[in-house]
Amino acid sequence: MTRARDELQEMLSPFFTPGQVKLLMNPMEKITRWSSEDIAAAISLRSVSPKAYKYLRKTKKDPLPALSTLRKWVALFNVGEGILNDVMIIMKYKSKNMTKMEKATVICFDEIHLSNQMAIERRQERVIGPHKKCQVVVARGLFKKWKQPVFYNFDQDLTKELLFKIIVQLYNNGYTVFGMTCDLGPSNQNLIKQLKINVIENEDETYFEHPCDENVKIHVFVDAPHLMKLLRNHFLDSGLYVNGHFVTSAALERLLEINSGDLKIAFKLSRIHLDVQGTQRQNVKLATQIFSATNASAIECGSRGFMDNCPERVATATFLKMFNDWFDIFNSVCKYGNHPGRNGYGVDLVQQNNILAKVTSTIKHMKVGSRQGLLPFQKGILICNSSLRNLYYDLKKKFNSEMSYVITSRLNQDVVENLFSYIRSMGAANDRPTALDIRYRLRWYTARH
Repeated sequence: MTRARDELQEMLSPFFTPGQVKLLMNPMEKITRWSSEDIAAAISLRSVSPKAYKYLRKTKKDPLPALSTLRKWVALFNVGEGILNDVMIIMKYKSKNMTKMEKATVICFDEIHLSNQMAIERRQERVIGPHKKCQVVVARGLFKKWKQPVFYNFDQDLTKELLFKIIVQLYNNGYTVFGMTCDLGPSNQNLIKQLKINVIENEDETYFEHPCDENVKIHVFVDAPHLMKLLRNHFLDSGLYVNGHFVTSAALERLLEINSGDLKIAFKLSRIHLDVQGTQRQNVKLATQIFSATNASAIECGSRGFMDNCPERVATATFLKMFNDWFDIFNSVCKYGNHPGRNGYGVDLVQQNNILAKVTSTIKHMKVGSRQGLLPFQKGILICNSSLRNLYYDLKKKFNSEMSYVITSRLNQDVVENLFSYIRSMGAANDRPTALDIRYRLRWYTARH
């Protein structure tokens, strides 16, 4: 009898938590306290489908914690500063139903500015703050649609040691990091230097070795929308020397003059695109609409007599079109986009690599105003181009025929920006949360995801 029970327990263990196994083997017994493992597995199941969870519990009589138990546990969910270990436990149980490819991970991080005010956490009777900023690290799936904050701390720059600690923790819970994304803030530039990423000295080595697996390379990316904003700023402020031509906003100004009359040839261009000030400079849409195929075509069309007094029109149109194509490559959201340029990277590999090579060559020789060396945003574009090519070939080698393309929008910081929008929106008109607000709002966010 004992042997039969042991065999049955061994059969159930891969599919059920210890608490569930105990109930299945002893139906008349009641569990007075579910373990953290039981709760984590239940939350993972409920996050897939609340209706399915209720159906399994009520109709199929599966041994699962009550919803009230899950709510109580979430209320006590540990979201203290540092690595979110309770989140990692949930991720570990979710990973059991995922393939290795679905667990391929990208981490991205950014800072959210705080109100710099003190707040009192009454449960623990301690003062939190004042803090000026909060560093947040989010892990997301490269091939499967999942995301989860895994770290946060106040007034904390991300160092190489801390980054490796997070990567190791993810690896120990079943997730392998293949990519890292950040913007070009001063602290992030310092981190890239710590990782010994020097695109000037070696264009192809834009990666670092995984601390747990020497056969895995973690490729570094700079947020493509952030790079487009920086490119737009320098284009409008200083002008760019590109392939022997000095490219400025003169051709776009001429388009606006033409549009002010009866003839309209650039419907998406307005004065606000060229006179961006203050917070408008953080608007990605305004930047990408300047570097659009529509504007490039309008300049080419306008050159038939309408823009003869603009000698740089051909170089400007070529430049705008080139970076429109480049951003399309780094902003794909599915395998086949609404036009071929928006396909996932790998669908039209030869054409996509030709665009990347063309941009790389242009950026290497491009000068910004009177500056002689490459600026950080130029190095960021070179890093992205090299990392995307190398990431694709590394993943292709690892996953073979399972992997044919990469959705590149998962290599930018949108997931972090969306998290920050969620956090700010919970404060209504007060969009500068305190450090305590961050803790409470992250608890709600992690419970939902």
